[in-house]
Amino acid sequence: MRIREFLSYSPRLIALRIFVIYILVGIFWIFFSDHILGMLVSSQAQFTQYSIYKGGAFIAFTGVMLYYLIFDSAKKQLEVKATLDASEDRWKFALEGAGDGVWDWDITTDKVFRSARWKEIYGYTNNEIEDTAKAGRMLIHPDDLTHQVKDTQDYLQGKTDLYVSEFRLLCKDRTWKWTLSRGMVISRDVDGKPLRMIGTHTDISDRKNLENQLLQQAHFDQVTGLPNRLLFLDNFQNLITNAKRQHQSVTLMYLDLDHFKEVNDTFGHDMGDLLLKHVAERLIQSVRADDIVARLGGDEFTVILNNVNHQITERIAQNILDKLSQPFSLGKEVVYVSASIGISVFPGNATEVGVLLKNADQAMYVAKQNGRNRYCYFKGETHQDHMQ
Repeated sequence: MRIREFLSYSPRLIALRIFVIYILVGIFWIFFSDHILGMLVSSQAQFTQYSIYKGGAFIAFTGVMLYYLIFDSAKKQLEVKATLDASEDRWKFALEGAGDGVWDWDITTDKVFRSARWKEIYGYTNNEIEDTAKAGRMLIHPDDLTHQVKDTQDYLQGKTDLYVSEFRLLCKDRTWKWTLSRGMVISRDVDGKPLRMIGTHTDISDRKNLENQLLQQAHFDQVTGLPNRLLFLDNFQNLITNAKRQHQSVTLMYLDLDHFKEVNDTFGHDMGDLLLKHVAERLIQSVRADDIVARLGGDEFTVILNNVNHQITERIAQNILDKLSQPFSLGKEVVYVSASIGISVFPGNATEVGVLLKNADQAMYVAKQNGRNRYCYFKGETHQDHMQ
């Protein structure tokens, strides 16, 4: 920044330098030139004649002096500017050579320079985006804008040491690219207020897609796309914790398919997986939008109902039984299965996730023992009620 500050103030310094030299030469000329000329000539006529020449010589001398002073100062200024441009070209080249797009933000005017690589990343050409930070913010995904603005303000206000923010940015083809934005303030006023900030944008879409895939694999069943056991337990615990605070109930349905093993053994595992996908679809169709359906593994599924009474629970349970008892078309084959459902309720049956799950599992086995294709409430270790 010292170079830029020099360039900002150099015209004033040049003018001051020229002014001082001109005044010194002028003072010397006024006070000493006549005395020297009087020593060199013998008559007043010659003194008058040569005074005219002396004035012309003064003009010529000062003109030449000013020429060399201005030329020398301008040359130095151009050399400094060339050095600065080369330096900026080098750091921009270094950053863009790594695949990053460079931005340069004048905070006081809100003007933003965006490099050619920046525009290439998002598919834009020159003049398609207004060169302001406001225009850039309009490209940020609405779900990410709030935290991006907060990240920027926290850094500018000194709440964080580094500016780093991740968000989705709209490309010209209307797709979204995940972006890692990093930057730093390189100029402040005398009061420490930020004036200029430079940084980079890096396309991290591949990394984000990989993270999402890993998250999907870790928390969702690969066959049905439903939450797996891990995510089910996490969701169930969160609902129980919230229900304790709100003094509400949570109902758990533990569902096991009837005759699934026969389908698997007869038609193979691929057909079995296809059946599980169709079962998952029908389960989702049978419950409300805010109910949670999950696959624990094998042919075991769960449904979590938040703050419902027995009437709603039984209506949903019967709806599930009706949906699953309809025939399934698996390619050229048609198969029939049904379900046995065990039901436990927080806080009536238990207050812990593990115990509620165990109770619902026991109730499910009672439903199987009583003829399958039915649901059964948990009513204690030795007594179960079932309904068809």
